[in-house]
Amino acid sequence: MRADCLKMKILQLNNIRSGGQRFGFKIPPERKARNRCSSCKTKKMKKFLIILFLTLIWNLANAQKFDLVSNEFKVGEVYLSNPKILFDFAKWTIRKESYSHLDSIAEFLARYDSLIVEIGIHTDSRGSDNYSMRLDKKRAESIMEYLIKQGVDSDRLSAEGYGKTELIISDEKIEKMKTAQEREEAHAVNRRTEFKIIEIKK
Repeated sequence: MRADCLKMKILQLNNIRSGGQRFGFKIPPERKARNRCSSCKTKKMKKFLIILFLTLIWNLANAQKFDLVSNEFKVGEVYLSNPKILFDFAKWTIRKESYSHLDSIAEFLARYDSLIVEIGIHTDSRGSDNYSMRLDKKRAESIMEYLIKQGVDSDRLSAEGYGKTELIISDEKIEKMKTAQEREEAHAVNRRTEFKIIEIKK
């Protein structure tokens, strides 16, 4: 009897693993529908992330980049701040959680004191041109002031606000995105801080 029970359990387990097609066991239609829906959402999100990544690569391909561990530089190279430097909403006050990263940038600039750098702030396409340009300029100046307080010479820094003049993802591409989440993530990509080498002193 025990052997028969064990055999029956094994057959039931095999039945479940094979999708429920033996012994009359069937997966309920609503569960199949939920599984298909969840799978489609996952595939769509993966597709969106791939497109977003490729767009970033494509749009930044012409801009040579450096990072905080680089030791060779060229004029025109850009460091795209990662993590992002955060500000209070609609203000140019730097949030405290960004201090440590700015400290790392200050240490980098102290180590390579021949670099002359422009701090550029970019925003998304929402909001008026004049407002975005003024706010971005103020935010860039706030970063510059912070770095000067950390010991970076003021004559090595400049601040510029670009507003929405140099979008990484265009409005046309954003409008074609199907969900609000996709569109918001695309706008977030356009909001960025860049450090561009404009001169290397000899």
